[in-house]
Amino acid sequence: MKKPFYLIISSFILCALSIFAYYQVYHSKSNENVSYAMLSSAMIDAISIIGGKTKLWDSEVQTVTTHKFPTGADTVKALSSRQVDFATLAGWPFILATERDSSLRVVATITKAYSLGILANKEKGINELKDLQGKKIGVSFGTTGQFVLETYLNQAGIENSQYERVALKPQEMLSAYDRGDIDAISTWQPFLQLAENNKPNSSILVPGSQMFFKVNFLLVSYEDYLEKNPEKTKKLLSGLLQVSQWIKSNKVDAMRIYMESSGMKASDVDQLWPLFEFEVSLDRSLLNALESQESWGLVSGSIKNKKNWRQYIFSSGLEQIAPERVNMH
Repeated sequence: MKKPFYLIISSFILCALSIFAYYQVYHSKSNENVSYAMLSSAMIDAISIIGGKTKLWDSEVQTVTTHKFPTGADTVKALSSRQVDFATLAGWPFILATERDSSLRVVATITKAYSLGILANKEKGINELKDLQGKKIGVSFGTTGQFVLETYLNQAGIENSQYERVALKPQEMLSAYDRGDIDAISTWQPFLQLAENNKPNSSILVPGSQMFFKVNFLLVSYEDYLEKNPEKTKKLLSGLLQVSQWIKSNKVDAMRIYMESSGMKASDVDQLWPLFEFEVSLDRSLLNALESQESWGLVSGSIKNKKNWRQYIFSSGLEQIAPERVNMH
């Protein structure tokens, strides 16, 4: 006896719905998402910018969703409030954040660079470091820009009370510097170059300030997440390694992607690119940088407690996928 036609159709629809439901469940489990806070246009975070544009760090089972912020002080706030799984930031905002959140861990250094400096307006009588005394200087508090400004001037005998620090985000510095509201800025690329482009004839990069400190730019997460999600962590690190290798092999395309994202001129990107090492690693230079910044922070009163920074480094992820890139001795 033949089944009525409507029963055949109903069975077919139920079968199709079952397959669709199974696919949805399987897909949601296999295609996992990682949330990632990054800097919006800083050249030192070009590896994240290019990863986000090319999707080279995505895989069949994991995608990376990026959230953009102006400074590392902002990305680490998003991480500490558990809005994201990972964040990129430099050493000083990491040190400050560990005062409030001891669960934060460095997963890798993703870039090393001489990317910071102090740009000054010669029309305000500034031609060298000592001329900054009594001037108004734009700086983002809680960032490595603050560390470079204060340590560089302090070493020259200029105390913090002998100049005025004006709290500004990097993008805000550009308009304030252009208007003449501030006399100098202490920040990172591309903002140093963009500010100089607005005042090409009157701007000077304070001698020695750009080579004063080599930044380790970090990928950071928190202990509980790393313990519960080792595979996600390794997949993200593998993706970042792939992006860094692609940058090396495709320099022209990498620079073009960054240029389009930052609004910088091709000639400026070409000039600054050699200052940056887009390498995923963990080595002794990270500990040296954290310890030197900690020493300044303890003296300045910005932080209270001395730490064993080795305990704040989560090395097992990178050790498992690229052990040759880990050398903390």
